[in-house]
Amino acid sequence: MKIKALLHRWKSFLLSRPISLRVIVGLGVSIPILLLFALLSVFHYKQEYHLLEEQQRFSAVQLGSVLSHSLSHSLRTKDAKGLISTLSEIGRNDNVTGIQIIGKSGHILFANDMSLSTQAIETSNDGCRDCHESQSMVRPRTMDLNNEVQVMRIATPINNNPECNQCHSPNTSVLGVLVLDISLEELRAITFHNLERDIGISAIATLLLTIFTLLLINLFVVRRIEVFRKPISAYAAGDFSTRIPARHGFKDEISELANTFNNMADEISLHASEQEDRYKLQQHAIIQERERIGRELHDGLAQVLGYVATKTMAVRLMLKKSSLEDADKNLLQLEDSARGLLADMRVDILGLKNASQVNSNLVGVLRDYLLHYNALSDRPVEFELPPNDEIKLDPVIVLQLTRIAQEALANIRKHANATQINLYLKLDGQALTLEIKDNGCGFDAVSALNGQVGRFGLSTMQERAREIGAELTIRSKPGFGATVQVRLEPDYRSI
Repeated sequence: MKIKALLHRWKSFLLSRPISLRVIVGLGVSIPILLLFALLSVFHYKQEYHLLEEQQRFSAVQLGSVLSHSLSHSLRTKDAKGLISTLSEIGRNDNVTGIQIIGKSGHILFANDMSLSTQAIETSNDGCRDCHESQSMVRPRTMDLNNEVQVMRIATPINNNPECNQCHSPNTSVLGVLVLDISLEELRAITFHNLERDIGISAIATLLLTIFTLLLINLFVVRRIEVFRKPISAYAAGDFSTRIPARHGFKDEISELANTFNNMADEISLHASEQEDRYKLQQHAIIQERERIGRELHDGLAQVLGYVATKTMAVRLMLKKSSLEDADKNLLQLEDSARGLLADMRVDILGLKNASQVNSNLVGVLRDYLLHYNALSDRPVEFELPPNDEIKLDPVIVLQLTRIAQEALANIRKHANATQINLYLKLDGQALTLEIKDNGCGFDAVSALNGQVGRFGLSTMQERAREIGAELTIRSKPGFGATVQVRLEPDYRSI
């Protein structure tokens, strides 16, 4: 639990402070490599130590056999002085900690240190029980002593050969054992020195590899990512003109990320520009609407009010002269004018309300407007529209097309004296066509478009069509009705 809490505290400490990407990469590269090299060094150390130990054991066994044969002459001739001299000579070797000849009874017969002579060795002692307690037919020739200084004991049996039968009974196969104790400190020092050397080399190799890796990562990753900082900051501040520069000429994940960011910035910059243009267009449309409403009020309401004032004066004079019949006719005319003005005002208000609710669904907007228009007007419009989901346009385009239809219907209502009005919206290939027809009195379209006669708001319709990239065509002759057609090509249809 303490380790878990410590790790959690360390994680919180790291997450609470900004850390350089170079530091993260450096630690992420160097620590695993160093651990790997250290583990490989320790594994190599154990393997080398084990191999050297086995080699030393084999050499020790061979040495024991050689010593046994070299001492056999002194044993046969009972040359105790020569035997002790030989043992002493061998014992002076730095790696030899002791050499003894132990009889079958367990007593030390000869040793390099003669003070140990005649001492009895218990079979339960360390280094003896490995051999005496072994259940194997082949008893171990070497064993390790659990001393403060690591020592390997070599036990070489002294066999009862035929030439020994002069003094010893032939019934005994082994007369004693030659025991040679060799220190393993030098072996350990050599292997430990090799371990230190390997770990040092591993540390140097890790440092060099880490530096090389950091240089590569700094060149191909960190510096390229740092290039992102300024463009992204500018982008977050609303500057969509900045771009991430392409460097190094590589086509990798970072290059793809930079290209994706640049493409996204291009699209958003284009979208922002379109939004700005759309806003300007909307502001222009608002101004146009105000001008149109002003003209409507001047052409409709002001004229009717002037007409009402004139008729009211005439009625008052007729009443003074007691011309009731003429006064009644004038009042009926006033009533008709007021009713017509009321209908026109309702239709205009409907147009304004409809314009404020414009969306991308042209069919839905036109259908709602025409249904309300027919409910208010004494001259309904017959219309044919495609399904709702077939035509999706920019809301500004929808607004302008709707206003063109509204102005065309307003002209028909006020000036054409038509009995039949038709509106068609259709797709001709990929082009969109809006057409409004009537069977009214008609007019000279050429003169009207050139401004030679009353224009009936035709110039406004032309300007609306031009702003959305559409083509406006007006066909009419006096006495043959009129047709207003707006054609929108596919390039201007996308939202």
